[in-house]
Amino acid sequence: MRWLQPLHDLGLALLVGGIASAAVAALTLFEQAPTREIAGQIGQVIFQRLGWVVLAASVAVLLTRLALARGEPASKTRSAAMTLSCLCVGLALLVVLIITPRMASIWYSVPHASDGSGLTGDDRRAFMALHGVANLSYMSMMALGAVQIVIRALGRAKN
Repeated sequence: MRWLQPLHDLGLALLVGGIASAAVAALTLFEQAPTREIAGQIGQVIFQRLGWVVLAASVAVLLTRLALARGEPASKTRSAAMTLSCLCVGLALLVVLIITPRMASIWYSVPHASDGSGLTGDDRRAFMALHGVANLSYMSMMALGAVQIVIRALGRAKN
């Protein structure tokens, strides 16, 4: 059972660090790319892959949390960690199975501006609305993961 704790913590580190790193990369990409079109093409691929990585890390955290919970006494901390883990998996599923495919469908199926500025009109609005929900979901998962890290650290400090 001792190997589950490092696996759990590694999953949390990958979840939080992966999302934070992708955010920095996306900001840099959109600042440095020659056009929004190019940045969007690259960003679309990055976030399609990131979603699956975040889902895998979230599932690993939840599964190890479930296994670790068997050996822990019932407590508010244990319940909170379990709830946060479940929320992360739910958000990751939302991003991977619903939001990202819809964004990809818009991105790859509609015409783009000839000046390199990306999508236009209603297609841009629809894409950006989904983009906002995806960003909120990722930031929420990052925050929920960070809270889990703090909960684990405080639990260790007590012992």
